[in-house]
Amino acid sequence: MKNILFFLIFTVAIFSCKKDKPEPAPTIPNSANALITFSIPGQLSSVISPGAHTVVITMPFGVKLDSLVAANFTIPSGATIKIGTIPQTSDVTLNNFISPITYTITAENGTAIQDWTITADYETYSYLLEDFPTTNESFYMQIDSTNLQGYSLGTPGKGKVWNFLGLGIEATDTLDFLSPSAHPAGSQFPNSNIVIKDHSSSFDMFATLSTTKSELIGMYGSVNGMLISIPTTNRLTNLIFPSEFGVNFTDDGALQKDTTVTIPPIPIPVAVSLQVDINTVSNIDANGIVNTPIGTFKCIREYNVQTRHTQVLVAGSPYINQYETTRTYNYFNKEKGYPVLIVEVDSIGNIKKIKHQK
Repeated sequence: MKNILFFLIFTVAIFSCKKDKPEPAPTIPNSANALITFSIPGQLSSVISPGAHTVVITMPFGVKLDSLVAANFTIPSGATIKIGTIPQTSDVTLNNFISPITYTITAENGTAIQDWTITADYETYSYLLEDFPTTNESFYMQIDSTNLQGYSLGTPGKGKVWNFLGLGIEATDTLDFLSPSAHPAGSQFPNSNIVIKDHSSSFDMFATLSTTKSELIGMYGSVNGMLISIPTTNRLTNLIFPSEFGVNFTDDGALQKDTTVTIPPIPIPVAVSLQVDINTVSNIDANGIVNTPIGTFKCIREYNVQTRHTQVLVAGSPYINQYETTRTYNYFNKEKGYPVLIVEVDSIGNIKKIKHQK
């Protein structure tokens, strides 16, 4: 009897000490819908802006944005990601990035949805004052005006690739960049800080450089055997800094000089009035990579249209009244300073002549 009583007391004690096991808390689905990381092959950088729900990708020149590539990305646990109705898998799903792409991320809870815009663009390439040639530099431009078949200017835009390999050599132009103090006419152009001496031209160009532009302020050269310095009455902008894709300008300049010269068949000096009005339209219409006979270079491309109206009065009577327009594509590279390539075209874009650095 005692044993039975003891067993009952022991059993009651055990069950009275046992606590009920708590039920597990219900799992709450994740509501996170952020794009945690994002990159595409070959990129230079990737910047994620959580507040704006955007990603900006910077690509190097030479990589085609319209090529099909698989992006690498991470999203929160349990979330799904789509472009439209197409599910996306990191490192698997192929897309092109020539235009902005919208990714839609749906959180694990199925209700928290967020759109993310991915924009890919090419690197910025800027030509600055410090990239412009300095004094005591010389450039040798080789000329080809016959071997022009197969070369194309392509279309304006970013990230272009131009091939100008195999160019011929008919002649060589030499350009010297000098200090005005080293030029015999330097004192006549006190505001100049650089002289451009093109050995194929009758005139040297005096210019002034600042952090924002290069301006023509005068010319010095030979007319009928007589040396003449011609100052600008209105400075002409040659180039503005920084020069980069999308930058453009239009400027008018004028040079004027009254002097006396001997013009055959008149045996004595006569009064001559020279007036040159110049209009320049510059447009940085492209950037990318240009392949030339001396290498491959990053560059900006300037399309430059310059119209010159030259009027000469001799003894008060009209002697010259002519208009001339030149159209050139100038491929500027920061390391090379002067354009690595200059392509002269006609009014409808046909290539007439190509100059390329030696």
